[in-house]
Amino acid sequence: MKSKKTQKPGTIGTDEQKPVHGWAWLDLTPFMHQNAKETTQRVFIKTRIARESNPENEGEEGSRELMSPKSVEPTDEQKIFEQRNAYIIIKVTLNEPLTLLPSPASLPNSADIARKAVKKIPTSYPNVLDAVQDFNNSIHTVVQEISIEYSRMFSGEDDLPVSISSQPNLKS
Repeated sequence: MKSKKTQKPGTIGTDEQKPVHGWAWLDLTPFMHQNAKETTQRVFIKTRIARESNPENEGEEGSRELMSPKSVEPTDEQKIFEQRNAYIIIKVTLNEPLTLLPSPASLPNSADIARKAVKKIPTSYPNVLDAVQDFNNSIHTVVQEISIEYSRMFSGEDDLPVSISSQPNLKS
């Protein structure tokens, strides 16, 4: 028969007493949909090892290192939640939805939309020649403006014409 070694009561299982924390991300995008008040999700837990707190900084702002997101990254042996594929099921229920459905009274009636669309149908369509003439007039106006600006820019030079439009057409 083997003799059992007795340990001091304070030293039993010190490795098991280390705090190990887990964190998980909850997706809140279902609440972006109109009239959504509830979501149920399965969230996998990731292991987060707590940093040793510094007794000199006790009571200061930086002494809350146990739940700090900047805690120590666990090694592969310390990832107890990942090894077991641990997860939690979270059900979040709101009293009121974040985005409300519009009331049916505020929505326009489809018959009213159709009546307005029929009233806006043009009785006659514009002539194609009018559109071509309008385009030609716009081009002519733009060329005149460029010509005037060109003349202003080179008004001190004698060898240039006063206006581009005053040059004779060159035929090749």
